[in-house]
Amino acid sequence: NQVPTASTSTSIRQHNGTTNPSFSSSKVTPTSILPSGMYEIAVPVTEKGLMFTTYLDKPSKYWYVGHYIQHDDGSAGYVERMGLIRNQGDWILSIDGVRLRNKTAQDLRDTFTPRLRKVGSSVVVRFLERKYIP
Repeated sequence: NQVPTASTSTSIRQHNGTTNPSFSSSKVTPTSILPSGMYEIAVPVTEKGLMFTTYLDKPSKYWYVGHYIQHDDGSAGYVERMGLIRNQGDWILSIDGVRLRNKTAQDLRDTFTPRLRKVGSSVVVRFLERKYIP
């Protein structure tokens, strides 16, 4: 049973070496090296955060992807337009190597607020596709 609790804004971008050369490919683990169902993307930090919401699944203590946040004009952000998050409901395993399991909403604010204020920077988010969730 997934129970929405706190949410966090975010907007995501996957580095592919051609679309956005400002993102460092050295920060993202190639999908071929990750276990089945895991993937990482470099997510740009915008004025609205990362442009997707997160929710806590209380039984598992994992955070998961909720829905996309749109720009003020109603248009979709880059991550939504490009389909970089594979599924709503995918678990968010870590951000910049910091594991999210067992973290409270306050833990996330304390840990990530300074990083999410650096508009124009990026964070690396590791996900587990929901179809691989035990």
